[in-house]
Amino acid sequence: NAIEDKSAQYGIYSPMWYFTAAIPMITLGWVFCFFMGAASYTTKYLREKKAPELVIYIAFESLFLSINPHKEDRFLMKLLPLMFILIGIGLKTFYSVLKNKKVRSFLLGFFILVNLLYFGYSSLLDKRGAMDIMDHLRRESKDIKSLILFTECHRTPFYSFIHN
Repeated sequence: NAIEDKSAQYGIYSPMWYFTAAIPMITLGWVFCFFMGAASYTTKYLREKKAPELVIYIAFESLFLSINPHKEDRFLMKLLPLMFILIGIGLKTFYSVLKNKKVRSFLLGFFILVNLLYFGYSSLLDKRGAMDIMDHLRRESKDIKSLILFTECHRTPFYSFIHN
């Protein structure tokens, strides 16, 4: 697919899409802590004259994936555990900077609330169209002779929904 450029037929994005859209989306409310953790981790390792391998790996993997014009957020999911490490480092750095306990508690509650709201939205409402279409097709499948679907790549549960 990459050599013959067949993946472009599934949609293409700019080369910086992973950095400007995908990473902030998959780290969600923790994006600030992610970048703070990456900066803190890099600074610490450069002071010790060591390579910040974790940040380098995430950056190069994202750059490598940016070569292909077809991009999906799911391609970055293998980096999510490494991003969680940087988020933890960023949260620790952030907490060490803030001395006021009320502000720290408020921000932690805010981060948790933002994530819970997003998880609720993404699991109940976001991208429901494909699921609703498949549910309708399952009920009306006897009357349909042919069908062309234009939905997102790899997110349409066609066979598991149509076949009872």
